Amino acid sequence: MAPCMVGTGIGSITCPSCLSASNVDIGLVQEIHRGRLLSPERIDHGDWILPKLAEIGFDFERRGDIVRIWGYLPRCTLDFPPAKS
Repeated sequence: MAPCMVGTGIGSITCPSCLSASNVDIGLVQEIHRGRLLSPERIDHGDWILPKLAEIGFDFERRGDIVRIWGYLPRCTLDFPPAKS
């Protein structure tokens, strides 16, 4: 089977090798600009977003600063950051 060709992070995506895949990517880290000489403050919202997604019952996966809520199968991870080993 040929790899899935995906070019967007939200909504329905038509893949040439599969019927369709649907997912939503959410960035978990917020950067707050504090001025020209200071590095931005980074707030990780994963502490409250991930438990809420589990409570709702979504099928999701976190990789780095992104959580992907999976929709229809088959899953396409072509544009999803690699998992850390």
